[in-house]
This record gives sequence, structure tokens and C-alpha cells, in this order.
Amino acid sequence: MLTTHAVSTISRAQKRAATLRYCVGSCGVYGALVRFTAFVAGNHRVCGARRKADDRIIHNNRRVQPAAPRRSETPRHQQGMDSSTSRPTATELFLIFMRIGLTSFGGGLSGWLFREFVQARRWISEEEFLSGLAICQTLPGINVSNMAIWIGYRLLGATGAIASLIGIIVPPAILIILLAVVFSSLTEIPLFHAALVGASAAAIGLSLSMGITAARRLPRKVVPLSISAATFAAIGVFHLPLIWVVLLAGSVSIALTFLLHQS
Repeated sequence: MLTTHAVSTISRAQKRAATLRYCVGSCGVYGALVRFTAFVAGNHRVCGARRKADDRIIHNNRRVQPAAPRRSETPRHQQGMDSSTSRPTATELFLIFMRIGLTSFGGGLSGWLFREFVQARRWISEEEFLSGLAICQTLPGINVSNMAIWIGYRLLGATGAIASLIGIIVPPAILIILLAVVFSSLTEIPLFHAALVGASAAAIGLSLSMGITAARRLPRKVVPLSISAATFAAIGVFHLPLIWVVLLAGSVSIALTFLLHQS
């Protein structure tokens, strides 16, 4: 049988062993936690470094990637030109307007300009020409001079506008001065009167054809046709002042068109 001293010694040894096991177990758990925390932290650092490296690679790829080619912007005064035609020069514009100004007796220049720049040379589209004609007719001044400035600027900028204006004004003005000097003697020639009557008839035909061409471009709706008919009746039938008819009809047309587009 064990003595009391032996029993107490064994009990103390067991307690020490249990305490040692508890301490070892606690250290193991703590160590495991420490290792797990270090593992998570290490993975976080590695992942962060990988993300930074990936972001750097993507940024470099974007930076070295060639940019998409920018669409070439056409100057405003060259927009609408047919790609198959060459760009006119200032001298060419001057000669064209000089020829039209010298040969268009009796008026009807808008028809000549339409035939020359839209139908023959295709430098301006029909829609652009009619829009420019409407603008030039509503502006103060001579319609032909306004059209020359608009067409020249549309095709060649400020240089084209100056060349076209000089071509349409200066040579015909010189011719008119020369004709005024010998007009008294020309009035005695019957052939001269016949030539003026024929030129006037041709000018009326050109103006009529230009009016029909512009009317064909109108939308087949009640409002545009009604405004056109009312304007024609006010000027052609009732002989109302042109400026007030244009201001009233133009304002009503613009307002109605704006309201229709908004709705």
C-alpha cells in the first residue's frame, strides 16, 4: 500500500503534468493562430502585390495601345462637295461668275447659278443651294450678290467669297457703263430691242424653272404648301409690300416648323 506521502507526491506530479499539458496545448493553439494570421497576412500581401502588378500591366498595355485613327474633319466651306470633283480655285470662281454676269441679260441669275454649280459641276448639292437661296433672298441687298458671296464662301472660304463677288459685280458694271455710253445709238437698232425682249423672256423662264425646282423640294404637307400659296398670293396677286410679307410669312413658317419638330 502506498503511503500518504507517496500519494501526495503522485497527486502533485499529476497536477504538474496536467498543467504542462494545458500550457503546451495553449501554446499550440496560440501558435496555430499566429501561423494562420501570418498565412492570411502573407496571402493578402501576395494578392495585393499581384493585383498591383496586374494593374500596372493593364495600364502599360492601355498606354502603349495605338489610339484609334481620328476621323478627318472637313472644313466647313468644303462640306457638301462631291468627292469626285476637284476643289475650285479663286480664279476659276471669278471667271465663272464673270461669265454668268456678262451673259445673263434680263435677270434669272439664280437659274444660271443652279445649273452651273449644282447640275454641271456638282460642287453644291441641290438641298444646299436651295437653302442658301432662301437665306440670300431674306437678307438685305441684291440676291445675286448675296448668292455669289454665299457660294464662294461655301466652296473656298473668304477668298472664294471675295473672288465671286468681284466676278459678279465688276465686269458687268464695266459693261453697263460702256453700254450706257452708246445706248442712245443702240436704241435706234430694231435688232437690239428684239434681243432685249428675248433675253427678258429667257430670264422669266429661268426664274420660273427655279421656282418650280424650289417648290418640288417642299414637304408635301398642309402647312408648308399653305404658307407658300399665301406668300405667292400676297406678292403676286395683291401686290403687298415684299418686306412685310417676308417677315410675316418667314416668322410664321419658322415658328410652326419649330413647334412641329418639338411635338
